[in-house]
Order: sequence, then structure tokens, then C-alpha cells
Amino acid sequence: MKSLESIYNSIVLENKKSKIPLTDCIDGTYTINDDGSIDVDGSVILINEKLTKIPFKFRNVSDDFYCYDNQLTSLDGAPNTVGGNFFLL
Repeated sequence: MKSLESIYNSIVLENKKSKIPLTDCIDGTYTINDDGSIDVDGSVILINEKLTKIPFKFRNVSDDFYCYDNQLTSLDGAPNTVGGNFFLL
């Protein structure tokens, strides 16, 4: 089983391409799961970041998920469940 530190480090390494710290795109609190996915108690805000992909693997977001005004080519990394609205356009 991977340690939480190694999971976190792999997430940070993957995210270096987008230069968006995890804490900057979350309005609320988060939990990093054993599989590397992220549960958010609150909202995720990835607006106008010129992203071609979602930089993290979200699983559950309790409120809204904002990812509009980007250049996404897929929704890989998008949450499985969103408690509020999913803003893509």
C-alpha cells in the first residue's frame, strides 16, 4: 500500500505541469484517498487556467465543480459525484 506522503508527492509531481497548487483550487477541505483520488468537502475552482486536462483525480465534491474557460480535451480527473453544479462551459 502506498503511503499518504507518496500519494501526495505523486499528485504534486503530476500537477507541476499546470502550476496550480491543490490548495489554491479548493474552497473547503479535502481528503486524499488511498488510490490518489481526492474528496472535497466544498467546491473546486479551476476557471480560466488554460488547462488541457484536469490536473488532479477528483472522486467526490460536495458542492460545485467549476472548470470552464479552459481547453480541456477530456474529463479525465473529473469527480464521480458533485453535490452542487458542474460548470463546464
